Amino acid sequence: MFKYLNRGISTPIAIGIIAVLVVVVGGGILAYQYYYIPKQEGKTPVVELPKTETQKIVKAPTIEESDIDYLIIPPAGQKVVAYEGAGAVVYNEGTKIAIKGNSLGKVEFWAVPTGTGVSNYLLGNGTKVTDKYGTRWELARTDLGLVSSIYAKKFDIVGKQIGVVDFPRFDYLTKEQFNYFSPLLEEKFPGFFQFRTNLVKWVINGSLPQNYSKESGTYYYYIDDLNGDKQPEIIITALPEKEGPTQEAFISVVTIVNDDGDYRKIGNLILEPEHYTNVPGIASLLPVDLDNDNEKEIPLYLGLTKDNYLTVSIFDVNFSKPGITQMEILDEAGNEKPATFFEKEEITSNINDYIVDIDKDGRAEFIETVKKQITPQKTDECKIKVYKWDGQLLAYNARISRTLTQEWGYTCLHAIEINYGIKVLY
Repeated sequence: MFKYLNRGISTPIAIGIIAVLVVVVGGGILAYQYYYIPKQEGKTPVVELPKTETQKIVKAPTIEESDIDYLIIPPAGQKVVAYEGAGAVVYNEGTKIAIKGNSLGKVEFWAVPTGTGVSNYLLGNGTKVTDKYGTRWELARTDLGLVSSIYAKKFDIVGKQIGVVDFPRFDYLTKEQFNYFSPLLEEKFPGFFQFRTNLVKWVINGSLPQNYSKESGTYYYYIDDLNGDKQPEIIITALPEKEGPTQEAFISVVTIVNDDGDYRKIGNLILEPEHYTNVPGIASLLPVDLDNDNEKEIPLYLGLTKDNYLTVSIFDVNFSKPGITQMEILDEAGNEKPATFFEKEEITSNINDYIVDIDKDGRAEFIETVKKQITPQKTDECKIKVYKWDGQLLAYNARISRTLTQEWGYTCLHAIEINYGIKVLY
């Protein structure tokens, strides 16, 4: 799974990198154009937009992508994809990095280590290489491992520094991921691909209504194969261009249908009438099939309630009858209601949400954990509420759910591991 943010925002993806052991999550690519702690109050009713444009294929023009002056060269047989943003990266053994340029005099490669209290350090100087791919300055070291980021200092032939290049986030692609992301990739060097960001922005601009801003920073997108057809979907969320007494967040899902970048709308949805100050998006909970229809549902972080709870809601994308709807759940009391959950961290209690195959049946469940202090600094109660698809709804499952008492200081993740044998990394 891939997750990334614009430069200057610490990862999680908020977010740190969060790995949750989920079922059939696949490999989505997360492209934050804005990271947020949105301000929002109350419930989030949804109104589906008319589907007059649904399934219409929009033809892509010829779109040139921006050139880059860095290279990430994977070991033979592997593929990597770079994308906008910066953040911690693990470099596989044998991965090379390089800076393109024929007129340079020297290139220094520097690493920013993870953690705090450790200074940036010099990885080494580049060696000039000229071949059929042009001229580049390669770093000889290929044991880079985990680093917060890497940058290169460029010098001219008289030794004057003339620029700094930041290496972006990237991921190693599996064969399956490469197959369905390929319409959105451009090969820059054998095995090294970059996202066609100009094409993606063109798709986003064509998908947003006229009254929604198309400026970078006011929309968000995430790329995944939601229905397993080996074609990428782009999930887009945005806010209106002009702020008003209410701000209806907009959600759209489109499918890229071929290597030319042509796309087809699957559906649109407006969340109203709340006031959203920032763009809803996907964070630690990734798209996954929760209702056993072989199509992934979309968990979106919508914002904060007036009581300072972070709101998470689940949306269903229907490909057979194209459209987007908010899922319904059956809660612990047997009430049918919108699939909206909350998260909150406090000293004496907290609420967290996860998606994990907790009963090991090959299907993912939605898990809400509620921890509260029973005896100060002695014991805590951890309530593990499991929501499982019952054929009609995502329903609270009393048989799988647990209420446990444990030693003070442990998280509910510890309780899940001890009682279910499932390790959830957070």
